Amino acid sequence: MINDSFKENWLKILRFNSNVPLVENPKELKELVRIPFTPIEIEAFLLYHLFDLLYPRFVNDQQNILDMIVSDFDLDNIVFGLYLYETTKPGIHSAVKKLPKDTIVVKKEDLDNREELFNTLQAIILKEQGIKISCMKIIRKRGIDLINSHCQKLNKLTTYEFVISILNLIQISLENDLFSIHPEPNFLRFYKNCIASLNGISLSKIFAYFGSFFTVFNTLLILNSRRLPIALKLIKKNEKSSNSEIDIKLTLFDGEKYKLNSKSHETDFKLIQSDFKVDKIVILNQNPFLLFFSELFETEIPADKEKLKLLFQKALYGIRSYDLNWNMFPKPNINNFVLRFLIRLFGINLNLKKLSHWAIPDFLFDLGATYIGLNANLLLVLTDKSKNSSKHTSTELILFRIENGSITKLEYINNPELLIKIKLKPLESVRIVLSEKFGFISTVLLVDKHLIKTILNTFLINFHRISIFSLLKIIKLLKNPRYFQLYPEIPPYTLLKKKRSICFLKDLMSIVIDKHDF
Repeated sequence: MINDSFKENWLKILRFNSNVPLVENPKELKELVRIPFTPIEIEAFLLYHLFDLLYPRFVNDQQNILDMIVSDFDLDNIVFGLYLYETTKPGIHSAVKKLPKDTIVVKKEDLDNREELFNTLQAIILKEQGIKISCMKIIRKRGIDLINSHCQKLNKLTTYEFVISILNLIQISLENDLFSIHPEPNFLRFYKNCIASLNGISLSKIFAYFGSFFTVFNTLLILNSRRLPIALKLIKKNEKSSNSEIDIKLTLFDGEKYKLNSKSHETDFKLIQSDFKVDKIVILNQNPFLLFFSELFETEIPADKEKLKLLFQKALYGIRSYDLNWNMFPKPNINNFVLRFLIRLFGINLNLKKLSHWAIPDFLFDLGATYIGLNANLLLVLTDKSKNSSKHTSTELILFRIENGSITKLEYINNPELLIKIKLKPLESVRIVLSEKFGFISTVLLVDKHLIKTILNTFLINFHRISIFSLLKIIKLLKNPRYFQLYPEIPPYTLLKKKRSICFLKDLMSIVIDKHDF
C-alpha cells in the first residue's frame, strides 16, 4: 500500500531505534537514513535525537502509537490497516505490529466523534495486546496515494522542487482531512487554522514568491545545546534563476572541538567557517528557540491582538538577546562599540541589545488602530517593476479582512479582467473599483518586490552588515512612490515623505532603541 522506498527507509529507522538501547555509545553507529518524506539523508542517530527532542514537545509526550488507514468511501468497515507502534520512549518508533483489520469495525460516521473512537480503540488494544496507546493517527486512503505520488518522484526532484511538493502535500492533506492525530497536538491545529485562513492561497506559491527575494547565501545555522548541538547548512545558488537551487545539509555538531559551550575559551568561529566552508554562522540556543515555537503553536487563529503583541514582544526580545540566546559570525556591525560611538556623535542611537521590545509592538499596533482601524479591509497591491520601465511587469492583489485588530481572512484576487481594469491606475481608482466588488476598502497599500527584497536581505541575509546607510536606503525606497504607496495617506507616512531621511531615521531610532543604559 505504501511506497516501497518509503517503507524500506522507515523499517531501517525502526531497526536502528531498536538497537540504540543495546549499545553503550549510539553516536558511534554510523548509519545513514532519509528524513521521512524528504530526500535529505542524515545520520540515523541524529534523526533519533530529533524525534526524541521534538516529538514529546510538539506531538505527544506519552508512549505507544496507533496508525489507522481508512477508506474514503462508506463501507461496512472503513479500516484498511492498523499498525501498532510500541515505543521505548515518547516518539521513538522502534517496532511495528500489524493488527487484524477486524480488530475494530469503524463506520464513516464514527470519524465524526474521534474522542469516542480513540477511547474504544484504546480499550480494545489494552485488552488484546496489553498495551495502552496514547495517540491515534488516522490516514485516509487518498492520503496514502498522495504520499506515494510524492515519494515516487523524490529522487528526481531538486531541493526547491521537493519543498514545493511537500508544501502541496501538507496543504491538500490538511484541507481535506486526509491526515489527523488524536489527541490533536497544538502544532497540527495551528497549521490547519493557518491554512484555512489563507482561503485557498497556495503555501507553495507563498514559498516561491518569498524565496525569489533572497540573494545567494551560504550559512551554517547551529542549534546549540550542551546535550547535542545540531548544524544545518543552507546554501542558495544560481541567483539569476527564479527557481534558484537550494542545498540543505543536516549534521551533528562537535561542540567540544569548536569550544562551543566552553566557559574558558571563545568559540572558534574561523575553524567552523573553514571546516564547513560557509560565509556566515548563526548560533541559536535550542531551548528559547523551541519554547517560542511552543507558545506560537498554542495561539488561536485568527490570533487575538494582545496575543500577537505578546508574541511580537518575545520575538524582539529574542533578537535583542544577542550573546545570550544567539550569536553570529561575522559579528554584526551594529554591535561594534567604536562604530556605535561614531554614529552616536550624529545623534543616532543604534544598539541591538537596547532594542525596545516592549515599545515597538505597542507603537505599531496603536498606529494601525488609529489610522487603519480595528475593523477594516486592507488591500495589498504587490508589484514587480523592472528597473528601466515604470510599467508593472506583474501585479498581485491580496485583501486582508481585519476584525478587532486581528486579520481574520485573506482573499487572493486573481481575476484577469479586474487586473487589466486597474492596471496603471492610481490607488484612489483601484480602491473605488475593488470596493464595488469586495465591499468598502479602507486602505490600499502598494509594495514593490524590490522593496520587499531589500528589506528581507538587509535584516536576514546581510544582518551582519546593517549600518545607517542600509537603513537610509530602505527609508529612501519607502519615500519613492515607484516602490511604496499608501492611500489614503496617513500623517506618519506624510511625515516620512516630507522629512529628510537622516532626520527621520534619528527620530525612528529614538522610538525603537531604549535610551536608558541599564
